[in-house]
Amino acid sequence: LESISKIAIENGVKIDQLMPQKSEQESLNVTPEGSYFALPIAIQARGGYHMFGRFLSKLEDSNIYFSLKSLNAQTNLAEPAVHKFSLVVRVVLIDKTVTKAVKKP
Repeated sequence: LESISKIAIENGVKIDQLMPQKSEQESLNVTPEGSYFALPIAIQARGGYHMFGRFLSKLEDSNIYFSLKSLNAQTNLAEPAVHKFSLVVRVVLIDKTVTKAVKKP
């Protein structure tokens, strides 16, 4: 979550809410390195259209593996240059405390 916030700040995007949706967490795989899982994160943000585009581009270039589940952009009538964005990203994470033992032949 800190990485997402940092990338947003660096690109002029204000994060209003960053909420992991733990009830929708999905186990993907357990390996000797750890347990991989997907965690949807709901994000409410504000910023210029191009700033938000740069934010998504930098997020994609980072070491965060994610997919965009949903995206909604709304014009802010009070500030036409600042849009409201609602999105859900599905982030893949690893829990290194849960591992799968390697079977020896």
